[in-house]
Amino acid sequence: MKAPIPKNEENLIIEYIYTTYLIQILENDNQITSSLSFKIPEAYQHLIECKLKLLRMDLVKIKGEMKELKIKVADPIRDDIFIEYAYFPHGYEGRMRFWESAMEYEGTRRLKNLFNIN
Repeated sequence: MKAPIPKNEENLIIEYIYTTYLIQILENDNQITSSLSFKIPEAYQHLIECKLKLLRMDLVKIKGEMKELKIKVADPIRDDIFIEYAYFPHGYEGRMRFWESAMEYEGTRRLKNLFNIN
């Protein structure tokens, strides 16, 4: 069910969802790289930490805009194949459902853009 909001606010919610998703992925990867035996693990950790810093700065901007527009997004609810986010703009309630595989695909595309991989 969609809430009656402008497209720019819907895009802001989607950006928030994917930014938090990418932060979660990179934080997990950062923990994993610390336990793997790379020849130069500091380089990989530094790269991930730099990209995490950029994502967190983006998240601060997004949250600021959402606060200004009085939009809240609840934590995701997962089932077998979908991830659902409830959001609350201007006194309305809406839900966005993402197919987990599609979210992974879009997350991969965004990570490639973040790391400047063609």
